[in-house]
Amino acid sequence: MNVSFLEKIISNTDVAEDSRPGLEPETINESTSVITTRTQIYRLLNRIFERHQLLTAELEHDDTQYSSMILEINEEEGYMVLDGFYPKIPAGIVAVKSGISAYTFLSGVEINFTSTIEAIADHTGEPYYKVPVPGKLLYFQKRQFLRVPVSMSNPIRIVLSDNRSLVSNGELRDLSVGGFSARLKLIEQRYSIGDHISGCMLYMPGDCRIFCAVEIRQVEPATATAPPRIGARFLDMRNSDQKIVEKFIAETDRSLVRRFRN
Repeated sequence: MNVSFLEKIISNTDVAEDSRPGLEPETINESTSVITTRTQIYRLLNRIFERHQLLTAELEHDDTQYSSMILEINEEEGYMVLDGFYPKIPAGIVAVKSGISAYTFLSGVEINFTSTIEAIADHTGEPYYKVPVPGKLLYFQKRQFLRVPVSMSNPIRIVLSDNRSLVSNGELRDLSVGGFSARLKLIEQRYSIGDHISGCMLYMPGDCRIFCAVEIRQVEPATATAPPRIGARFLDMRNSDQKIVEKFIAETDRSLVRRFRN
């Protein structure tokens, strides 16, 4: 019997049950699938909870990326409790019925879901959030590189320039050794999937600058409340620049883990 990669990360005992007909995840495309089976949803969420995996979350009408963790999963009543978000959320951003989307990685596979803030409580000055367990989980193909969010309080500026002498400015949303996603200070749609940009400058912490070429892999047009976003992969990055990126990713990952385990 062929066993999918997702079934393997659930556990060997789970494979025997969840590989039955009718429980296979629906394929959206060759690299993305959706799980709607309650048993699989809870098993994956419990693995995330038990491993203290960090969640990267975005709130409705807010383009900032926050970090959080699952504190509790109540299967009987169908809800999760999420820890307070980091960095701290400004007043007025989050409220009951606010939408939330989040992702994390489990054995290299990205798990992605959306839900709604159902209740907000406070414990010794730290808020936490009750969220209904989602009715579906999206999972994406195994990623080669660890991806970390980039804090809005310590942004990494990006400048893109190409052979048409067009220059675009923006800030990174997340970063890996393989590439990044960024929001751009643009109104018009300037880039398309597959475009090669010959000049990409990243202004890293510590006055370090990285210059390389990139390929556009994802494009999200601007909305009424958010600027356009792109996802790109690095092309021909120098070893010295790659080490700068690796150091930033390792330090960011350690910092987030310490923050939520203390």
